[in-house]
Amino acid sequence: MEIRKRVYKVDRMSIKIRQTKIFGFDLDKTEIDRGIEEKRGRDGDVLIFSVTRCGSRGYYRGYYIGYYSEIYAFDGKSIIKITEIDGWVQALTVHNGEVHFGCDDGKIYRNRNFTNEVVAERKGWIGALTVYNEELHDSGSYRKIYRTYSDDVVAETEGAVTALTVYRGELYGGDCYGKIYKVNDSRNKVIAERDGEVRALIEYNKMLYDGGGYRMVYRTYAGEVVAIRSDPILSLAVWNGELYDSGYYGIIFNTYNGKAILDMRGYITSMASVKKSVLKGLYYD
Repeated sequence: MEIRKRVYKVDRMSIKIRQTKIFGFDLDKTEIDRGIEEKRGRDGDVLIFSVTRCGSRGYYRGYYIGYYSEIYAFDGKSIIKITEIDGWVQALTVHNGEVHFGCDDGKIYRNRNFTNEVVAERKGWIGALTVYNEELHDSGSYRKIYRTYSDDVVAETEGAVTALTVYRGELYGGDCYGKIYKVNDSRNKVIAERDGEVRALIEYNKMLYDGGGYRMVYRTYAGEVVAIRSDPILSLAVWNGELYDSGYYGIIFNTYNGKAILDMRGYITSMASVKKSVLKGLYYD
């Protein structure tokens, strides 16, 4: 699908109206504008995130069916809508300067200049994407971890994989049974277990963090809870040097201080951060 570039300016004159009408909150009642101003241009990170909503862009016998997803880029000053697609986007990352995402249709897409291209297909939904050793890796309900572009199987897993990340140079996974493990060709060493599916893993300040259906963000190895949310956590990201979380609650929070930066009125299912210079010529001039 090809989609026109849509830019929502986020400056002091227009953000209040746009956020109230489109993204759901009033800056008079939040501290979001100050937080955004402090991050402008500091080290040029762009937050890429997907938002999934109920319904589809078509009708069946007069009713909305299924889900549709939208992917955005946010640099602290403007929000760009990169693409939209029918289905549930459950995984997202940036590889070789291009946004890649996986859906419940079993397809992994690459977005080039606002056009989606299928780069791989699996027998089951895509639950996780990450870049490891400069190669894109994927996994999901098919219980295998692949090098996406070569289709090589890196490891097999007991449960459906719902999170992947790289920590201290090693590949880690999380699954629907609440297990977090270090991925290995012969066996996957379990390092922690949670009371619910693990939906997000990330390295932050040289420590591994996780979040999921258990509605908490943990320092994984320490087993320490650092944040509690009202609904399941679906994604974690490090943006401009700080940790952020989101999920079914539809708001992107600074995990440690609890301040909201965006309210998207939908499920924020995945996030990734990348330097703005990497995306120049693709989504930014």
